[in-house]
Parts: sequence; structure tokens; C-alpha cells
Amino acid sequence: RDEYAELIDWMRGLPLFAVAETESRRYILTHAGIDAMEARGYLAMAGVDTSEGRGAAEASEEQLLDMMSRQLPETLLWTRKEFWGQPTGFVGKDGTGPVVVVGHTPSIVLSRYADRMANEGVNEDGRGIVVPVGACDATGGVADRIDIDCSAAAGAPRGRVGLVRLDDGAAPSTRENRDGYAPLRLRQLCRVKLSHLRASGRYDENGFRSLRMARRMLRYSRTSSTSKKAIDAR
Repeated sequence: RDEYAELIDWMRGLPLFAVAETESRRYILTHAGIDAMEARGYLAMAGVDTSEGRGAAEASEEQLLDMMSRQLPETLLWTRKEFWGQPTGFVGKDGTGPVVVVGHTPSIVLSRYADRMANEGVNEDGRGIVVPVGACDATGGVADRIDIDCSAAAGAPRGRVGLVRLDDGAAPSTRENRDGYAPLRLRQLCRVKLSHLRASGRYDENGFRSLRMARRMLRYSRTSSTSKKAIDAR
């Protein structure tokens, strides 16, 4: 824990959400997702009508921030099926409106929860990739959600860290990999995850599940390649 004290303190101080603005649109950033029905209800009370394909382009940054502050932290941190199973209603028929950018759900399993995915969640090598979701006629062909979780928690070789540049949607280059994805050091990731979970005091069902998973991954990362093949064959 002492080894990652500075990182843990930084993570504790992170906000649960943010709103970013580019020249073309606003983006809502959070970890797992939102309760879209609750969000639309707030916007309606604030005078922003998202019905009949209007979307939420008229919502101000202040209104979006206030809307997000009314979301349950549990939803922002842990939602999955409910978020990916329906459109947000924020992007209108003309393609304008805020897009929600999240992680939490690994792209390699996103197809279990979402449809209208722009890709299969993996590249030709089976590695996780960024996935825009929800583009259709009702959104002017624009994805209303983006999953940037490139399955880092799955470990090597499938998992890696991905980056997206919001102003144009590009994946910027990195020294490790020129297409914008960085390889993963599984053991280091697991140790950080274990330290963060212990320090966060999350002892509900989701917290225990994540803690058990991190411990299994750490044990797995320490096994020999021969043992890993035997485990994977089970």
C-alpha cells in the first residue's frame, strides 16, 4: 500500500463525473454509465425537452453538471446492463447533443449488453478496442455512448489501455503502440487495484467481487507459462 500511496490519494480525489466541451459537442464523462431515464427527467424539469428526437443539445454545461450531480454514485460507478441496453436520448435526430463516454465494461464482453456497436470490441488479434455504441437513424448516425474500457483488467494478452481524443475521435499515438493503445503490465495493475480497493473501504457485493477478481488475477500473473496454459485449458 505504501508503494502506491500517492496514486491511491490521487484516485480518491477524482470526481465521479465531468463534462468536457469541444468545438462540435459536449461529452459527459463518468466511470460506468448513467441512469438515462432519471437524467432525461431532470432535463425536462430544467426546461430541456429531449422527447421526439430532440436530444439534449440545448442543455447548458451547468445543467448537465447539475443533472449528473443528481445521479446515484452507485449508478455512476457500477451500472452496466441498464446503461448499455438503451439509448441515452441525448443525441437528437440531427446528430447533435452530448455523448456519454465511460469505461467499466470491458470491450471484449460489451456485446453481451449492447447492440449497435461500431465494432466487435476486439481487433483481429482479439485485443480490446474502443467501441462507439448506438449510432442509428434516431441519432443522425452518431454514437450516443462510447466504451473506452479496452479490457485492461482482463490482463495480457487481450487487455490493454486505450486513449481517445474527443475533439476528433482519434486514437493518439503512443511510444508503445502507434495506434493509440498501450500494452498492459498485469502484475502491476493488480497490485494497484488491490491497494485501491482496500483503501477505498468498499465492502459491498461489488467491492468484494472486484477484490476477489484482482486477487485471482495477481495469482495468475505469478504463475509460470506452463501453469497458465493448464489453467486456460480448463
